[in-house]
Order: sequence, then structure tokens, then C-alpha cells
Amino acid sequence: MIKRIKVGWLSVFLIAFFAACSGGEDKQKSAALDKAIVEIESLGEVQTSIEKQVLSDALTVIRKHADKGNSKAMFWVAEGRSLDASDKNFISLTDSAKWLEKAALKGHVDAALSLADLYANETTIKDNDKAYYWYYIGYYTKDGKVHELSKDNSNPVPGDFRSETGVYEVVKQLTHEKLLEIEIQAKAWLKKHFKKL
Repeated sequence: MIKRIKVGWLSVFLIAFFAACSGGEDKQKSAALDKAIVEIESLGEVQTSIEKQVLSDALTVIRKHADKGNSKAMFWVAEGRSLDASDKNFISLTDSAKWLEKAALKGHVDAALSLADLYANETTIKDNDKAYYWYYIGYYTKDGKVHELSKDNSNPVPGDFRSETGVYEVVKQLTHEKLLEIEIQAKAWLKKHFKKL
């Protein structure tokens, strides 16, 4: 037997009104995040004090979304490394890598590739193993292909992500056995998170 509840028109109106208001608030927050990201993207390379102020202001908005788990915001919080150390939104290179990893773990492709670039190129956190791991995940996620490693690391097949300049430099530094080991780890992560493998 279905029990019916009598609801007046005022109750229906109030429920609809509050539902619309809460949706509007989410849209406003999303619009603020999108606007802040557009501001950062329009800057290019941050050099002047005005550009740094625009970046810092945008990061104030973006950080709130990153703290709530938004992967797009997490990716952009990592740009805080471009600010002066005295800025409230400055983050260290190590913290930048942590934010990029959080975003990459949520499937943000650009974060995975940026994280790989940091590990490949920044001397204070240089780690070829981690760089290759994140390159592998980033490029797989980007193009949906698992690239098999040739027996000769020095000659990647054209079109293979390992022939990309930054990746190739990392590949040259690792043994064939190490590359295979890292690929097994990366494939396991991809299988768990993407289930396409």
C-alpha cells in the first residue's frame, strides 16, 4: 500500500525555489573558477608584477575549489610556484608537484604531463623514474594507446610518446629493465583507474 502525503503549493514552491538557488550558487562558483582559469591562461609566462598580482588573485579563487577536490583547480594551484616567495599564494616546487599529482590521480591528463616535466627538468626534485611513470600515464590517458617498448631504448618508434624530446631524454637515462618495471607499475595504475587495458 502506497502512503500518500499531501503537500501544499507553498511547500512545492519553496522546495523548487531553494533547489534553484542552490544550483545557482554552484553555477556562480563554477563561473568564478572558469573566469579565474581564463585569467591565468591569458597571462602566458608570468613575469611582471602586474601579471603576478593577476595570478595571485586568480589563485585565491582557484585554491578554494582545489581544496574541495576539483582536479582542474588542483592543476592550476600548482602555478603558484611562479609567484614570489612572499606572496600568500606562493607554493614550493615540492608542493606544486603534490598538487599536480593529486590532479593526475583524478585523471587530469595535463597534470600528469606537467608533473612528469617537473620530475624530468627541475633539478631540486629531479626523478627520472617518476618522470617516466607520469609520462607513460599522461600519454596513455591522452591518446588511449599502450606503447610497447622496443628492445633498443635509443630508437623509439616515430609516433611513440617516447620520441617526444623531454621523454626521450628521460628514457636515455634509464635501463631497459627499469623502463619495463615502471611500465608495469603504470599499466597497473591505468588498469585500476581506466579499465581500458
